Amino acid sequence: SGSDGLEPCLQSVRETFFGDVDGTCISDNYWLGTKRPCLTFGIRGAAYFAVEIRGGSKDLHSGSHGGAVHEPLNDLIKLMSTLVDSKNGKLLIPGIYDE
Repeated sequence: SGSDGLEPCLQSVRETFFGDVDGTCISDNYWLGTKRPCLTFGIRGAAYFAVEIRGGSKDLHSGSHGGAVHEPLNDLIKLMSTLVDSKNGKLLIPGIYDE
């Protein structure tokens, strides 16, 4: 998330409107009603990863090549299935819950 325009906006008024301000805090979290904002002390983060799996340069018929060649989509499904416990939703990545 975030805003592409927020930083340029803050920079443009840093000497005037924010001349005596040491920092800013943007809270885009929930409100407890229409007049009571919610102060958040922590939220779950977001992490992004990229995975690239390559296969053959042409399709291989399963009748001729079945079992001899790995299917890239099946490999990706197997990889993804090792990341989360399907029974409780807990992440299975070693060290992910360490502080």
